[in-house]
Amino acid sequence: MRVTYIVRSINGTSGLERMILFQTNYFINKFNYEIDIVLLNTQFKLNNSNFEINENIKFTHLKCFKDNSIGYLTKVNSINKAIKKINPDVIMVCIDEIFGLTLGVFLTDQIPKIYQRHTTRQMNLGFSSESFKNKVINFIKTQLIVRSGFSYDKFVVLSEEHKSHWSHLNNLEVINNPITTEYSNKAAELKNKVVIAVGRQSYEKGFDMLLRSWKKVLDNFPDWTLKIYGNENPKLALKDLAKELLINDNVQFYNHTSNIEEAYLGSSLLVCSSRIEGFPLILLEAMALGVPVVSFDCDIGPRAIIKHNEDGLLVPFNDIDELCNSIKILISNYDLRQKFGKKAKENIIRFSQELVMTNWKILIEELVI
Repeated sequence: MRVTYIVRSINGTSGLERMILFQTNYFINKFNYEIDIVLLNTQFKLNNSNFEINENIKFTHLKCFKDNSIGYLTKVNSINKAIKKINPDVIMVCIDEIFGLTLGVFLTDQIPKIYQRHTTRQMNLGFSSESFKNKVINFIKTQLIVRSGFSYDKFVVLSEEHKSHWSHLNNLEVINNPITTEYSNKAAELKNKVVIAVGRQSYEKGFDMLLRSWKKVLDNFPDWTLKIYGNENPKLALKDLAKELLINDNVQFYNHTSNIEEAYLGSSLLVCSSRIEGFPLILLEAMALGVPVVSFDCDIGPRAIIKHNEDGLLVPFNDIDELCNSIKILISNYDLRQKFGKKAKENIIRFSQELVMTNWKILIEELVI
């Protein structure tokens, strides 16, 4: 079986990039698939990746294209030339932008096409729509979105709730993200006075809200530390915000690490403060290692993973005070942390690698037969 992925980049630290490389490595190692990756980002360098790349993956690098109609058509033409040369059994498009949604229209109908969607529709619209210009742009984007996706044989989303966002399509399949870490014999002790948050520093991840909530937590627990893992984004100025809130002595910032498991095992609680999510890998990773979680109940994702009051706590969306209260509940109660952590490790097995990737294998091979 030969599967060709069409992706924007795998040089970053996003969950999508991590999942692309996890899937491709698994397909090669467990199912003996042949994997090609067509890259639209020409800046990719094999030795600069943040994640493991299987040496058997074959790469096709496309040149840079201008962001206009001519550049769009040139890009599509280059992709089709690459596909013709590779001649795969299945095409897998993993681009969350509108370009990815519409690309299926221009790809050959002779090869089955799968589209993976890892985020919400809102991510294609942006968060600011107050100005007339933004309203017009978002209207046009919305029209493109609701008219896209039909050309794929399968349009794969991450949860049943996610599926409801694309109800205009009749080619939907639900396949969750799997746990990507090895966890069977490992569990956090949950004794360290450490709370962690993990993710790229972006507006979507809501670290600004987490810091404001953390200030309130420290009123009662001044000897606890918040550790935030993710490459620094100077535009967000999170370190400056921590200083402004007078909490910088109790907040530590770290860049992306390839050994995030150690950070989970050294913590007592993980917090997800995202404004928007897809199917957050950080929740799967932390819970698989017996770490209880507190998360905003944002649009999709967390509520498909967390069982409220059983293995973690879901907090009303963007409610900083309730986020603070939930963190304090688990900080103050070691026995409850232990109880939630144990249940988290048990419950998260439903997202095991074997189960999820077998679902992918079945989907792919049914399309080819």
